[in-house]
Amino acid sequence: MNFSGVKSLLKGPLLAARSAALKPLALFEPPSVPHPGAVRKILVVRTDRLGDLVLSLPFLRALRTAYPGAEITLVARSFASEIVSHEADYIIGPDTPDLKRELRLRAFDLAIDMYYGYELATAFLCRSSGARWRAGFDIGGRGFLFNVRVPALERKHFIDETADILSALEVPQELKPPSVEVRRGDAAAASALLAGKGLASAALAAVHPGGFYQQQRWPAARFVGLLNRLHASKGFSFLLFGGPGDSDLLASIASGLKGPHLAAAGLDLRLAAALMGRASLFIGNNSGPLHLACALGLPTVSTMGPTDPVRWAPVGLRNAVVRKEKVEDITVEEMEQAVLGLSRD
Repeated sequence: MNFSGVKSLLKGPLLAARSAALKPLALFEPPSVPHPGAVRKILVVRTDRLGDLVLSLPFLRALRTAYPGAEITLVARSFASEIVSHEADYIIGPDTPDLKRELRLRAFDLAIDMYYGYELATAFLCRSSGARWRAGFDIGGRGFLFNVRVPALERKHFIDETADILSALEVPQELKPPSVEVRRGDAAAASALLAGKGLASAALAAVHPGGFYQQQRWPAARFVGLLNRLHASKGFSFLLFGGPGDSDLLASIASGLKGPHLAAAGLDLRLAAALMGRASLFIGNNSGPLHLACALGLPTVSTMGPTDPVRWAPVGLRNAVVRKEKVEDITVEEMEQAVLGLSRD
């Protein structure tokens, strides 16, 4: 048995032992739900990746509605300031020096840990904030660190999981699909960039060939094959997106393309969103930019490999997903048919 198998085998007993160790913490603090009028300052912790943040926007907006007079502080990575606007009053980075002291000084009434998983770091961060009420998912003993414990019993979409936090707080709200607005200055910068590349009036498809997990990345050569077919049949030009570490990936794909294209690795997220918003279609892997494209209102065609198809399905009116357990088993023809099928809808 390999290391991964041993780790999986031990997971259950280890989580049970951890849960037993954490249980005494709850003896001195029974479950409690705040009255909305008692909540003046809220801490929200969302320190993971782009897709998680985009899919959390409906929750943050609903939280504002549920507690209209409260000040909301978000602990999130640096890119949060580029897509979060009125949803939070303050954004603090998770690498802020002496973060725990900084949070205690802000005297929060309610702290919310949005992380849905087994790790404890964000749960302990919420507990150390000193907030009277702390809400988080009850997974693997984490619930004992909160006095508003959010059940995690059903398999559901990411957005529906966040709605469960509001239900546990007894302020249920209907969550609308994520949406991201492109600011006027960013739209102008995108137009200038496209004009400089001769793409101002082109039929554009936004393409994201990257992804956090290697097993979720469709092979680069397949992207080249698909994009060349779509250029020949549909006349598309392409906007290739990626993070700072994707320059080589984008260059390798760009070198094989027969049609006009712009490779944009490591762009400011606001400019990337403005460029993406100029496209009429998004093609990519199941990763953060897919969810950003949906929030911008683009039709999407995406690959999906070994991930939960219920939790991570793209949200929107026109999305096609080509899913196989091994993403490399997805063929160019299958992706092309998905694009053509979406075009006919």
